[in-house]
Amino acid sequence: MILCNDTDERIGMTRKADFNAEEWERVVRGPVLAGLRVIAADRGGTLRESMSMGRVYAEARREHGESDLLDEIVASPPALDPRQLSSPQELQGKTLDGLAEAVRILEEKATPEEV
Repeated sequence: MILCNDTDERIGMTRKADFNAEEWERVVRGPVLAGLRVIAADRGGTLRESMSMGRVYAEARREHGESDLLDEIVASPPALDPRQLSSPQELQGKTLDGLAEAVRILEEKATPEEV
């Protein structure tokens, strides 16, 4: 993102380069964590919801160019260790915490329209 010198006003689009490596990892993980929460809430729908997540990413890739930030998020495969989410309680806690952190980072770095 570019900052205007006089007013510190945001102009331009937010890019991967605006984040450090740890921030970017957390932001990229956000959509997957949201999908995992939906899957966990819909008992018996795991396969169907997993396929839906894949379709959402594919759709976002097809709409390439409308948002630099979205383009770079869907181009960066998230790294999740399923062993870290072994119980439903752990899944709920970690996904909620991870989503809150991703949103916090986006609110600091991205434009309101991008968040």
